[in-house]
Amino acid sequence: FQDSERVLRSALALPANGHFDAKLLYVLGKVYIAWGRRDQARVVLQQVVDLHAQTQIAEKARETLVALGHK
Repeated sequence: FQDSERVLRSALALPANGHFDAKLLYVLGKVYIAWGRRDQARVVLQQVVDLHAQTQIAEKARETLVALGHK
């Protein structure tokens, strides 16, 4: 999981591209969930919702937050 986190964070450090950034953040959140780091997953998924609110990936992030017990 550490390699996945490192690669995703490196991709997010590249010049901004809203569409891909939302997807990368979402995948990073899912990696954190699989890794058992639910608090970090909530933070990253909330960023997707906050920064990319009108996208389909934000809806998936919202659903994942609800599944994690986020209100």
